[in-house]
Amino acid sequence: MFRSVAADLVEDFCGKYLDGVDPSQLNVSMWNGQVKMQNVVLKTSAFDDLGLPVTVVHGTIDLLELCIPWASIQSSPITVLVQNVNILLGPNTKEPGADEDARAALARRRRLDSDFAA
Repeated sequence: MFRSVAADLVEDFCGKYLDGVDPSQLNVSMWNGQVKMQNVVLKTSAFDDLGLPVTVVHGTIDLLELCIPWASIQSSPITVLVQNVNILLGPNTKEPGADEDARAALARRRRLDSDFAA
């Protein structure tokens, strides 16, 4: 049960960057506040929003560890440890403006999210 909840949380917060978060990949110690994933694959679209002239061809993270201080969640930071990131980049062959509708929709969503959070 904890694994599926943790997988949902990881997907919600990191799903934009990680490909296929699987509960079986997680090592969860909820009472200690630790969630570990090994051999995580980056999405090829992970850096698309940055407008870089490169794109991810393939990427992996050997270890992704989250430390969540449940007892003091409002006053203590959540720690994220990332070890051994391997990224193969290639040229971004998308034409400028090809994804304008998707970018405009993303910008509207971000504005709505920030308005809702405020």
